[in-house]
Amino acid sequence: MNREQQFKDHLRTAGERVTAPRLSVFRALLRHSPMPMSKLIVKARADGVDPVTTYRTVDLFRKLGLVQEVGMGRNRLMELSDNYQAHHHHFTCLMCGKIDDFDSSALEYELQRIGGELGAEISWHQLEITGTCAGCCRKQK
Repeated sequence: MNREQQFKDHLRTAGERVTAPRLSVFRALLRHSPMPMSKLIVKARADGVDPVTTYRTVDLFRKLGLVQEVGMGRNRLMELSDNYQAHHHHFTCLMCGKIDDFDSSALEYELQRIGGELGAEISWHQLEITGTCAGCCRKQK
């Protein structure tokens, strides 16, 4: 099943309607996330969705577990939940602002091991790394 159909089924199962504005916001997040709310509003507005509707849609998506907020320093970015993309982490360049997604099976294993040592079951985690990307490092030399 493709992600858009999965999204529609999720809305219907929750008793919510599939509307053009909801599809527009979902598609923008699918193509461009993570992104700040201000950019999401611009993307949705290009599809004819007003800012108030975009905010309400994101609030509904949060309630339904369709989106998650990612902390990037002082910035809060929106992206689709792990139900719609592979679980990953982010590296943000402090120089140019570029965001790279990455995943590490060794890191995931270590987090589960730590959870076990604590006697805890980890259900979700977020890891954000900041530094200087390879391109900016080359420019500095």
